[in-house]
Amino acid sequence: MKLHQSFQLVVFSVDRYHSTTIYFHVSPPNRRSCMYPPGRIATAAKSQHPGGVNLAKADGSVGFQSESIDLFIWRALGTRSGGEPIGSAE
Repeated sequence: MKLHQSFQLVVFSVDRYHSTTIYFHVSPPNRRSCMYPPGRIATAAKSQHPGGVNLAKADGSVGFQSESIDLFIWRALGTRSGGEPIGSAE
């Protein structure tokens, strides 16, 4: 993982194509990101950890999320006001 610092903003580069501090819940964790240049990127959550990613949730909880999470649950975790019942994320 490369670490770049520019204008006091820390950006993590998880692959060689782009650097970002955000990701989308379109694809499950550790999957390839979709790029549609110019400037259209759907970045997946990625990590150097085998089997999943470390995740910080809006409720303040943090933890390891398996990359084999059900896609419906993963997408529900990424919504703000969808009202989906999430249940267990494992």
